[in-house]
Amino acid sequence: MHYCPECGYLNRKELGKTPDDCPECRAPMHNANEKAVQKKGKKKKPECLCALPEIQQQKCTACGICIELCSFGAIRQDDGVFYILPSLCVQCGICVHKCPVGAIT
Repeated sequence: MHYCPECGYLNRKELGKTPDDCPECRAPMHNANEKAVQKKGKKKKPECLCALPEIQQQKCTACGICIELCSFGAIRQDDGVFYILPSLCVQCGICVHKCPVGAIT
């Protein structure tokens, strides 16, 4: 069993090597036993770690990684312009830390 301590994602099906990243939030996955997971609880909303992110359009390469990584659907794209919906963003910071060109601050 594999467990993500960041978002609470639990993968009971995959056995063997621990996956590198959580498919939900891309945080490092850990091996876990059933008791440890029950203590932590299941999926929880991430704590607010940063201010509302902003996408710097002049740096953005439109790769779309931010859209794939955002578990909350807060990042959208319209005619090549990427933007963040404040009503859906939980300010977890995943997009800020994973943007390959540093376009999200």
